[in-house]
Amino acid sequence: MPASDLEERFIKAARKHPSVKQAIFRLTLGAPKGMPGWLELDVLMDTTLGYRAIEIDDMSFIHKGEGERQEALLKDMRRLESLKHYGINLSQVEHVPHTKLETQADANRWMQENI
Repeated sequence: MPASDLEERFIKAARKHPSVKQAIFRLTLGAPKGMPGWLELDVLMDTTLGYRAIEIDDMSFIHKGEGERQEALLKDMRRLESLKHYGINLSQVEHVPHTKLETQADANRWMQENI
């Protein structure tokens, strides 16, 4: 599946930011891609202050109910557990709403304010 415009803007801003040492896009976790148990993390950033796990939420067409919110939370917990196998211990997956990434300038601004 090709990257969305939101993901492209975010990763471009991340890779240009001086505090980001590395940004890995669409990291497969849990199992090989396509196998039972696999999931994906939109972006894993290695910054001067440590790792950051990022999910980009395009909520422009989705209205999540309680069941979907619980499923998203479970996926985040699985992502965090999978990252531990790489020696990366994080307390949360950060979610960036699509409204913060509508233009490249917006993505750059989010990066400057949050990294």
